[in-house]
Amino acid sequence: MAWKAVAEVLADGLSTIDVVTPKAHFGALAGALFGILLPILRRVLKDTRVRPFIPSGSAFGLAFIIFPYQSFTIFLGGVTHLIWSKVRPKSCEESSFSFASGLIAGAGLFGVFNAILKLSGVKPLFPLDG
Repeated sequence: MAWKAVAEVLADGLSTIDVVTPKAHFGALAGALFGILLPILRRVLKDTRVRPFIPSGSAFGLAFIIFPYQSFTIFLGGVTHLIWSKVRPKSCEESSFSFASGLIAGAGLFGVFNAILKLSGVKPLFPLDG
């Protein structure tokens, strides 16, 4: 639904924002201001110890679009990469891109398999949507 709303705003303009949720334009404005503020803070605080803790605007926005379990999976991947880079730096440098690509491809293939099961009427073993 979030991607649909974004597509509608891009296709039909900002007037479609309040159709789904009244007063949604306030949230959109707050998000836009926050997205503008983050890179300004990163530039102003360039040579400070705080800068590494200022999040990326893209990553922050993406967190509002994807499901929580996907955010958690990305977090686990980041922690795994951090540990791998400390324990076996050479192996991590050589293989992490291929490993991550394989995990993404595997998740996509599993999504197709899961869709086939769902269309076939098979109930999920661990439902993620409640």
